[in-house]
Amino acid sequence: MDNHIVISKRLRRILLTVQHILAAVTAVCLVILVLNTYITVDGLTYYSLDPFSEEKNFEDTYTFQSILQDTARNIARMTVIRSQMETNGEFDGGKQIDVNTFAGRKEDSQTTLGGRAVYTLEDLLKWDMYGMEYVEVSFVDRAAAINYFYKDMLSDYISSYLYGTLGSDPAGYRLVEHNGFVESIDAKLALETAIMDDDIFATCVDYAYKDVLQILDKYKLSYSEIPVSDETAEAGNTDERALKIMFPKDRYTTVDNYQLMDRATSWEEYGRLVENLTSTMSSLGINYKEYKQSKDNYSEDKSNVRFCVKMVVGGENEYFTNVGDEIAGTQDMDMYFRELGKYVIYYPAKMLYDTNTNMESQQLLDILNEYQYAYSEMTQIWVGVDTAYPVQGDILAKGERVYHNLQNIWLLVGMIAGAVLIWFAMLIFLSVMAGLVRDKDGMAVLRLTWFDRIPTEIVLLLAGIWIVGWIFLIDLFDKVISLKNWYITQAHGRVYAIAILTALLVSGISTAFWYSFIRRLKGRTLWKTSLIRGICRNIGKAGRSFFKNKSIAFQVIVPFFLFLTADGILCVLFVYTLYYDRDWKTLLIFLVILAFNWMTGRILFRNAVQRRQIIEGIGRIREGETEYHVDLEEMWGENKVLAEAVNNIGDGIRKAVETSMKDERMKTDLITNVSHDIKTPLTSIINYVDLLKRERFEMEPIKGYIEVLDSKSQRLKQLTDDLVEASKISSGNITLIMEKINLIELLNQSLGEFSEKFEEKGLDVVADYGCEPAVIQADSRRIWRVIENLFNNIYKYAMEGTRIYIDVSRENTADEKRWVNLSIKNISSQPLNIKAEELTERFIRGDISRSTEGSGLGLSIAKSLTEAQNGRFQIYLDGDLFKSVLVFPLIEADTDMLREEKLEFISAQLEKKH
Repeated sequence: MDNHIVISKRLRRILLTVQHILAAVTAVCLVILVLNTYITVDGLTYYSLDPFSEEKNFEDTYTFQSILQDTARNIARMTVIRSQMETNGEFDGGKQIDVNTFAGRKEDSQTTLGGRAVYTLEDLLKWDMYGMEYVEVSFVDRAAAINYFYKDMLSDYISSYLYGTLGSDPAGYRLVEHNGFVESIDAKLALETAIMDDDIFATCVDYAYKDVLQILDKYKLSYSEIPVSDETAEAGNTDERALKIMFPKDRYTTVDNYQLMDRATSWEEYGRLVENLTSTMSSLGINYKEYKQSKDNYSEDKSNVRFCVKMVVGGENEYFTNVGDEIAGTQDMDMYFRELGKYVIYYPAKMLYDTNTNMESQQLLDILNEYQYAYSEMTQIWVGVDTAYPVQGDILAKGERVYHNLQNIWLLVGMIAGAVLIWFAMLIFLSVMAGLVRDKDGMAVLRLTWFDRIPTEIVLLLAGIWIVGWIFLIDLFDKVISLKNWYITQAHGRVYAIAILTALLVSGISTAFWYSFIRRLKGRTLWKTSLIRGICRNIGKAGRSFFKNKSIAFQVIVPFFLFLTADGILCVLFVYTLYYDRDWKTLLIFLVILAFNWMTGRILFRNAVQRRQIIEGIGRIREGETEYHVDLEEMWGENKVLAEAVNNIGDGIRKAVETSMKDERMKTDLITNVSHDIKTPLTSIINYVDLLKRERFEMEPIKGYIEVLDSKSQRLKQLTDDLVEASKISSGNITLIMEKINLIELLNQSLGEFSEKFEEKGLDVVADYGCEPAVIQADSRRIWRVIENLFNNIYKYAMEGTRIYIDVSRENTADEKRWVNLSIKNISSQPLNIKAEELTERFIRGDISRSTEGSGLGLSIAKSLTEAQNGRFQIYLDGDLFKSVLVFPLIEADTDMLREEKLEFISAQLEKKH
């Protein structure tokens, strides 16, 4: 590594510092780009500007259209609110509001209640400001609560119970006989009867109590269930629950001095009135706050937007505008707004919509439909934008200035692109230099840091925590506070500081992980420092032998351990007997131990011999002795099963070979016989067609018929010849006369014969043969047939007006052999929706429709002949590119052959000059 360039530690630190500074510069430029493509309204609403917009003026951009559309929506809402709060342009606290009408203003069909509940606007606003007060009403038990809401409800429910019509009572019809009553029972009698029966009374109370609670829930009347008082319990009431209801207190009366309950004819109607009153108070309270906040937003000195809305309020025309009374309601309204620059004029009654902005009428109509209860077809709307922007503080003026400044955006984009490119260039350079230092002898060596010696999995875990941590923090901050809103609305200095800090952290820590990864790759320690490698290595050492020979492990090691166990027991008995009792028993145990060990050794030896016989049999069958059989006479156990399987494999292989050879012979004989039988009548057909041609018929269509017969008979003859030749090649029934052949000369001769055909289809040949000779050992007639088939294939299927590329190259392999590669490429005229290996099969053609002439045997014959001459034949497809490659061993050319090639080359050069 002494030739490597090595940078000093100081220069490395400087480059790293510059790289991180570039990251910070990129972050700052991005922040500047983002901050200058957004405009804000009151620090809440923001609009984005396309920095690459091709629009010349701000008024033609999508952002201007969005602001104008939001402005129209704000004006529409503000006008509705002002119509609720004002009379003749001034706030009117005495304005009368019917809460039923107001609450149902957005509904298509309003529910008509028994009485109107009209309050003054001032009372409703104060009521909302102070809040709703409630009066607590408690009942001693549930029955009292039921009677409070419906005087005869319990009597009706008891009567229904006795008649069997209460809910889905399974008892059925009860009128026939109940406590002796068989005649019709009136409500009072039913109540008295039920009171005498606790079960009936409790059931009816449950049903009626559920209806009361449904009323309270439906109209949002607050209530709670409480235990009954002690006095009620002592009076004999068995009901355990009582009810406490919070009824809203009338802080103010209606304009005609009625309370809310006086306007209701039923509890359902009272609940609806309470609901409408609460809804109206809440809506008016919100609208009043918005009215106070936004009243001056569109005044002439604070906005470049001018508007005027003509509405019919109380049967009279009212104007809500910021253009002044001298213009509002005059005949010059249209002209005034058109002269502002951008305008929208809408007369619904006249179906008139006039604008020079991108806002469509449907967009304005959708805005008005949100408040269709307030805007009738007699409404007239004028909205304009003074494009001179005399007010510099509003959103439109800001947008115009920012859009004008964006014309210099390409300078900022260039700085970002330059910083990023330099950062990556430094990353690549420092990656190449990572870990390289000079030793004391001045040699370039790779030196790892302490961080590079930390196990790979731990480093990957730290990197994953780093990445996931950033994702989690970004997601967390985005959920807590919208990041986009935050960095758009914050002070620029704070955003820049955070951007610089974040960029330095990301660049510094990320590059530290990356350079450590590069150093590990260079030092080849990525796997060496892996915890998984250490664990796997230790486990592998312990279990490699067992898993490599698991069959032997179960058949030898397990019995061996059993043998050791038994042998150990016998040895312990022998020692014990020898120590305590030295008589014939000691000798007997010793003989038993010897016999046991001898039997075990004999079994293991016989098993090893049988395995050796099986292995020898497998080897002989593999070498072709399919009739060989392993002797099964002394086999036993699994060895016998294995030997029988080996014998069966040999028999199966022998039968398969015999069947294959028989099928191949039958196929070859069939092809040969059929081809011979076809040739005899085919020869007669060709001869008679030739005789007809000599008659020189000039009449049509006889002349055309003869031409078709001639063409098809010749094609059938070629197909028959190809079929016979393919059959001979596949069966090996061909004789090759191998000789030295100059492949380049053969190609030149073949191109000469095919030149007219190629010119006919406009095929241009581009040949590159190299400078060295390309001599191969092949049969001249067979190798010519290979080249001919390839050129015929090109003539039939190549796209007209394209090029044919013929390249001859030489290469040396690792075994010091030389090879010559012939590559022929062309563009197919038909889509090649087929696999390359399928094209060399018999009767497979690239022309799926088979509309061109061809037998589908050309490439198959070419491949078979090439392989028969010790060559390799391969086809490659890339889209419509067809490439065939022939590879032959390259041999040394004779001196005479080289001399002849030189003479031919010189004569060819002379011919070119003359």
